[in-house]
Amino acid sequence: MGLLMANAPTLPEHILVVDDDSRIRQMLSRYFEEEGYRVSLAGDGQEMRERLDKQPVDVILLDLMLPGEDGLHLRATYARARMYRSSC
Repeated sequence: MGLLMANAPTLPEHILVVDDDSRIRQMLSRYFEEEGYRVSLAGDGQEMRERLDKQPVDVILLDLMLPGEDGLHLRATYARARMYRSSC
C-alpha cells in the first residue's frame, strides 16, 4: 500500500480563479474550499499577475472573456514568462 501511495500523482493544492464576475469567483471559491483546496481569487489579468508574483499556484481557472485582456492572451503570456524564468 505504501508503495502505491508513493507513486500516486499528487493532486493540486492551490487554485487561482480568474474571473471578472465576482459571483462566479465566490461560487468556485466556496466549491473548491469545501473540497479541501486553497483558493486565491483575481478579477482581471493584472490581479492574476500580482497573485502569481506573490505565490505560485498549482492550477489556474481562467475566464476566456475578461475585459481588456482576454484569457487566451493571458494564458499565452503567462506560459511564455514561465518558460523564460525556468530557462534562466
